[in-house]
Amino acid sequence: MIPEELLNRYSMDGTVQIHEGYISKGSKRTHYKYSYEMVENFIALARNKNRDGKSAVDGWSYDRSKSSNYYPETDRWLFEALQKYPIDQKEILIIGSEDPYYEGIAINAGARVTMVEYKVVVSEHPKLATITVNDFEKDVKLFDGAISISSVEHSGLGRYGDPLDPDGDLDAMRTLCAKLKEGSLCYLAVPIGVDEILWNAHRVYGRKRFPLLIEGFEIIESFGFQESDFEVDEHVKRLKGGHPHRLGVSGGAHQPLFVLRKSRPDVC
Repeated sequence: MIPEELLNRYSMDGTVQIHEGYISKGSKRTHYKYSYEMVENFIALARNKNRDGKSAVDGWSYDRSKSSNYYPETDRWLFEALQKYPIDQKEILIIGSEDPYYEGIAINAGARVTMVEYKVVVSEHPKLATITVNDFEKDVKLFDGAISISSVEHSGLGRYGDPLDPDGDLDAMRTLCAKLKEGSLCYLAVPIGVDEILWNAHRVYGRKRFPLLIEGFEIIESFGFQESDFEVDEHVKRLKGGHPHRLGVSGGAHQPLFVLRKSRPDVC
């Protein structure tokens, strides 16, 4: 349940619908140490560019359907975006994922990666550094770019043990923006649809909150997005058990990929 004193802020003065009863437990993360071999396997997986959700690399298999970050269309759009806007030889921030899947994609694309996570994660791979959210906020280092896939929409909802904060997502994006060099690119994917909160699973961003989320950035290009996406009600869609953007997948969030450029250093 949302505390009564925070309800008005979460609903943006009653303009954002809140639907309760989705997910109450936190992360399924089982890895608190990323071994060299584990990261190399994800790099090889990215190199194979196998986007069907399943792959095998030298006898090692990984089924994306078992991951809470299973967004095959978003993954495809990210590959397309990185081909058009490369990150080779760049220092890239990644807002944590349950496995170093996106980290492997970025390293395979030639980047050096720093992953930000609430929990302490040890990496044994030389191209993957890790940092906690608390240390990240204090760090003065600036990065060449960032990748955030299905992450900031959870901030401030308490699902992953973070404190309740109605503006946790906006604060997370401001912090990320502040850590980027001017003109840097951010590859962002969040649930898009009618503005709402599926408590405490995630937020869905529509015409009201999405502009607030990307304040300080300009949209360079989008992949998988159309203006009518803002009219899709994810809550209703889940109740009906269908997804208009991913045929064969029941429920789930539509997360197009936005390539953003930091354009307002005065904002962040």
